[in-house]
Amino acid sequence: PINHYFCGGKDNTAELLAEQAKKWGNNNVVGCYSPPFKELSDDELKSIADQINKAGTNVLWVGLGTPKQIYFSERISHYTNVQFIVPVGAAFDFHTGQIKKAPKWVQSIGMEWFYRLIQEPKRLFKRYLNAVPKFIWYAIIDR
Repeated sequence: PINHYFCGGKDNTAELLAEQAKKWGNNNVVGCYSPPFKELSDDELKSIADQINKAGTNVLWVGLGTPKQIYFSERISHYTNVQFIVPVGAAFDFHTGQIKKAPKWVQSIGMEWFYRLIQEPKRLFKRYLNAVPKFIWYAIIDR
């Protein structure tokens, strides 16, 4: 009896994910919302949070991509009464078939990020140029 609310994705991606969840046997999706691609005012955020609260949401799944979903999750946490807010990146797109997942062998060698970069170079190049060297550096330091 856990109620889920999907927030994110392009246009109707959250709704498509809710339909997919029903196919998986989860009928506890109580709402969906795809926010516009702009900075939301506090009033807009409160309005979205009000919808989430009225739906009796336990878990809010946020699929807006990094870093937007982190900022959104933190801001909306001040206005919602949910137990969990889970930022999930591109998971909405993967589960609705809008983005093709990397082959299993690519995933198994830890190169899914590179596969995604090849699929969406304009969108991901700048992000990966910043993140990948930092990841390698911190992995070396951690060792």
